[in-house]
Amino acid sequence: MSNQTNLEELILEFCYLNFLENYKYRFQEGINTKIPISNLYTMMSLDEDSNSKKIHYLIENLERETYLIAERDAYKNIKYLSMTIEGIIYYENKYHKDNQEFINLITEILDIFKKIEEEIISFPNYEIPFSELLNTLHLKKVDENINRKKIHWIITFIQGIFIRKKICGYIGVPFFGQEDCFKFYCPNHPILTKSGKKFLNYQLNLRNLFQNVSDDYGRELVMEEYKDIYRLIDLKKWKDVAIKMGGILDYLTYDFFLQNNIIIPNKKNPNFGDRLLHIQQKILLGDPNDWFKADNILRKYRNFIHLQELVNRNYIFDKKTIDLIFPIFEKLILLF
Repeated sequence: MSNQTNLEELILEFCYLNFLENYKYRFQEGINTKIPISNLYTMMSLDEDSNSKKIHYLIENLERETYLIAERDAYKNIKYLSMTIEGIIYYENKYHKDNQEFINLITEILDIFKKIEEEIISFPNYEIPFSELLNTLHLKKVDENINRKKIHWIITFIQGIFIRKKICGYIGVPFFGQEDCFKFYCPNHPILTKSGKKFLNYQLNLRNLFQNVSDDYGRELVMEEYKDIYRLIDLKKWKDVAIKMGGILDYLTYDFFLQNNIIIPNKKNPNFGDRLLHIQQKILLGDPNDWFKADNILRKYRNFIHLQELVNRNYIFDKKTIDLIFPIFEKLILLF
């Protein structure tokens, strides 16, 4: 890992740990407690004068990715930092894979809200008692008041990002025997935003994805490649998306053949194309039309890892190209 990557992780870890402390408080919508940057230098045991340029450069990069918000003084020196929801998700995905507390909790909350939106579950007067949320969510067994503040804070924080602004509100202090709850103010209106639905669908897919891969390292690697695809889609790196789709399906078919001792006659070391053809002709696995398209499209994409192949074919990738095959790719990988 490079020194720059180490510093990025330390900066994000510093903001994340301070972010965790925010459970103790209550916030206005979208506002996070500002963290003095001087505390960052203290935590990292760095001299501010000799390291400020390097640290400021990394912070500016994280700002451009909308992972951090920096507040500057009149001389444009960074004085305070705060972490965005995108930054929390990025940090947990990249550096905190074993304990993705926020990602898991946001996913569960969005899943409940989606079921309310689709009328799979309902509550009188469109009010969700806090006790029901606490019982439904997989929270650590800590002080109930901390968990209440945690839920309230997260729901407030994701409004305007993953759920619509002012779609729901907290009815705080119980009185006349009524329990505190979240109330939805716009019945029969969408609750989740487009980004919220995309985030939820992605996280739910991840929970059961690649569980049948035989090799632990292979499973971890293919999961990283899959997550990279979504990052590359956001960056509009269509060629890289195409190559990774082909590479993932190549490995999954290889592992499937290995696990099931499938032998292709006259093929001692079958390649990706051999396996795709054998699946179409001999194995009942998913929709044959999907495998036909995989053979004709994704196999070609896999070969574009070789630049000479890409140059020779003069192939141009764009969003439309990926949109045509990506849903089929998503269907096929669920078979493994």
